[in-house]
Amino acid sequence: MAELSTAALLAKSRRATFVQDEVENGTHSVTDADQEGFFKRGRDFEAVGDAHSYTAQEQKVLESFESIEYLPPNNAIYRAYLGDPSAERPTQTSRWVAMGLIGLTVGFVGFLLKSTIDRIGEWRRSLLFDVECRGDPTHPELYSCGYISHVAEAATSDEPTPPGGTMEWLFPTYAGVAVAFACAAASVVVLIEPAAASSGIPEVIAYLNGTHQRKIFALKTLVIKFISCFLAVGSGMAVGPEGPMIHMGSMMGRGVSQMRSQALGCTLPFFRHFRNTKDERDFITAGSAAGVASAFGAPVGGLLFALEEVASTWSQTLTWQIFFCAMSAASTTIVLSSAFGGYEFSGRFGQLHAGGPNSAIEFYVSDAIDVNILLFIPSILIGLTCGVLGALFTFVNLKVAKFRRQRIAPHKPLRVLEPMTNMLILAALTFLFTLAYPCTSVADHAHPEVLAEGMLVRLQCDVGEYNELATLMYASGHHAVLLLFSRRSDTTGDGRTMFGAGSVLIFLAVYFIMACCAAGSAVSSGLVVPMLLIGACVGRIYGVVFLACIGLPTSLSDCPSAGDVPLPGDVLAPECYWSFVDPGAFALIGAAAFFGGVSRLTIALTVIMIEITNDVRFLLPIMLAVMVAKWVADGITHSLYHAIIEAKCLPFLSPEVSLHGARDGDLERFTVADLLSSLPTQTTGSVVTLEMGKETYRSVAVKLGDPDKRHGAYPVVDKEGRFEGTVTRGQLLAMLDGAARGGSALSTPEGVGYLQMLTEVEGLVGDPQKVSNALERCSKDEGLAIRPFDLAPYVNASAFAVRDVFSLHRAYMLFRTMGLRHLVVTNADNHVAGVLTRRDLMDFRLHEVLHPHGHHDDHGDGHGGGHGGVHAHLGRAHGQSNAH
Repeated sequence: MAELSTAALLAKSRRATFVQDEVENGTHSVTDADQEGFFKRGRDFEAVGDAHSYTAQEQKVLESFESIEYLPPNNAIYRAYLGDPSAERPTQTSRWVAMGLIGLTVGFVGFLLKSTIDRIGEWRRSLLFDVECRGDPTHPELYSCGYISHVAEAATSDEPTPPGGTMEWLFPTYAGVAVAFACAAASVVVLIEPAAASSGIPEVIAYLNGTHQRKIFALKTLVIKFISCFLAVGSGMAVGPEGPMIHMGSMMGRGVSQMRSQALGCTLPFFRHFRNTKDERDFITAGSAAGVASAFGAPVGGLLFALEEVASTWSQTLTWQIFFCAMSAASTTIVLSSAFGGYEFSGRFGQLHAGGPNSAIEFYVSDAIDVNILLFIPSILIGLTCGVLGALFTFVNLKVAKFRRQRIAPHKPLRVLEPMTNMLILAALTFLFTLAYPCTSVADHAHPEVLAEGMLVRLQCDVGEYNELATLMYASGHHAVLLLFSRRSDTTGDGRTMFGAGSVLIFLAVYFIMACCAAGSAVSSGLVVPMLLIGACVGRIYGVVFLACIGLPTSLSDCPSAGDVPLPGDVLAPECYWSFVDPGAFALIGAAAFFGGVSRLTIALTVIMIEITNDVRFLLPIMLAVMVAKWVADGITHSLYHAIIEAKCLPFLSPEVSLHGARDGDLERFTVADLLSSLPTQTTGSVVTLEMGKETYRSVAVKLGDPDKRHGAYPVVDKEGRFEGTVTRGQLLAMLDGAARGGSALSTPEGVGYLQMLTEVEGLVGDPQKVSNALERCSKDEGLAIRPFDLAPYVNASAFAVRDVFSLHRAYMLFRTMGLRHLVVTNADNHVAGVLTRRDLMDFRLHEVLHPHGHHDDHGDGHGGGHGGVHAHLGRAHGQSNAH
């Protein structure tokens, strides 16, 4: 029996590993969802209050993931470790040192990534256009930048041939470079480390929520993600580096705090006391905040992003430490960029410039505009539009991701070919649309600063003209945002009509589609820049329309916001009263609104937008637009990051229970006993417990070797059956493995230290063969099998347990707030009645409790919300998935 059980356990572990490999590689396919309606509620189209519906195959993927607990088990060996004055233990000083090192490391990597991308962008522009501007910028009709000519013109013209060549070579050069970079970016991911694909933010969020995933914090993933990121962004793809920077920050937060690497095969004798789940997750959270701070130059925004979106557990002490980490990261990146931006020494080390190519503020806005209360009207309209578009963006992304999983992901050549095809299509659309777009007068429309910096593209236009669409489409994502954010000049008002509605609308349509196609492909990429660009286009179009409605003022030189010139009687002139109507200012509001409509961030997003633009005057309009966009998008879809978590079948507990049609307080009417009774018992058996003073190595090995009862922790009871605590599967396996290898000291608390136990447990993770061998030896060796197994040193007497009459809603909040892996349920006699795990408390499971009591499911008979055999394996203590 034991031999068969361990063999089955090994086979199941390998199946779970295979499923996780498919999830990490993006190759798992769900076929029984193909018949779902395109707009079926509960799938890709679901309001924020809808519980996601999982198919039978998706639930099997959910079962393949292990969970992690936030707090370490409070047992005898842990208390002995805390009471040992000679033991290496964490101190507040060591935590601050670790936070500072993480910030410095993340800031340095952020500088390397930014400088590399800037360098590639400058090189690409020099290949395509004449980057040397000629003429006097004070006379726009004689000023020329970004020109390219025909071969015949270049041969006969006195004007020098642009370094980028001629029109005949524009498309081959642009497309060739873009496709080559996309090919390289995808190849390193597909062939070396598939876990480096996409932004990685959903995976980090799920991990910090308690779902263990392999490879997402590995050193190889970090290196490949860095390489693929600058290649993908450098290709001109509709992606950005901010998302990968957050994931890389998390990786560095874990690596620096743990001071060891399996890939390098080295372990440094520093920070050993941080090698536990609680500290590891805290430092990963700090790393993600540092990634935001480095990417945007926004330390406060990084802290709030970690608090609002990433972290599932938080403390006041952690707030200060993460703020210090984010500040260190932002300072490091800004100082290095100000001195060595683009790998060129500027000679101003330590001087933080607000504007310019190496600015300390990412999208610095120099032209201030007074805000009128009437701006709230377009802010609401922009919020409504961006809320709908943000939900549409999420919906299309999920549909593209589903198509990719089913048709592209299983084939490596297609995964590499996909981003190459995307870039070829983008290059063709860019070439064709810009070639057909008419020219615009520089003197009548261009902003003087934009003109002086050479950001406009002349293409084939005459001297004194530029191509609006080419200026946007040939620019990098960062520069395109700067162009759309640009406002009218303080003195003349020039620049408000630098981009008309036609050019922005074409750019919006192309970029929206290409961003949806690029997101989630086999490259390391983020969506922050695409979200800012799409939202800025929407806001800019609203600004142009409002300008046309009110009529364009002739001059703004007498407005207080322009020259601070006092007006007689403090009466605003008509042109001053409408001076807030500026397409660049509306673009800022639109960027924030669309970002909020996709991510559903509010506080963090508002602070980030203020930090990256230095325009606190627009705080209230941004807040209003973000709130409206979030409200609208919440009624249509889940946020993009959480929708991706659901699409990848990562077990996740939201801050609040989402049940369509449920009213506040509905779950308070039910108890955990109601949840247990809703789970079928005829196929799951009874709760597996361990009895103090009775267990032998054989009995423990047999219970651990049963593949249908592979629990992550076991309730421990006394001889009367009363609950005493829990003991983790990892610690039991460590003891069995030590005994199987001939060790006897591991069976006593004096012979094994807490840190040694952590090392032993980690050595068994991901090694099913080693586990199987230990179980076989302990169950078959007669001398070892009958040895008593002393559970006392390993029982977590502080394990959380609730009565069966405990409120179901409060059990959910307790489970998520404390970062639990198991919640024991006892009856009035303190006997174990069941064990709740992560999947038992997911939204679609809780719906089963409400449904028999009059709660109606508007999803119809969707999977995961219905009844029957789909729910036969329910992940409770007496179910096969209790390892989670």
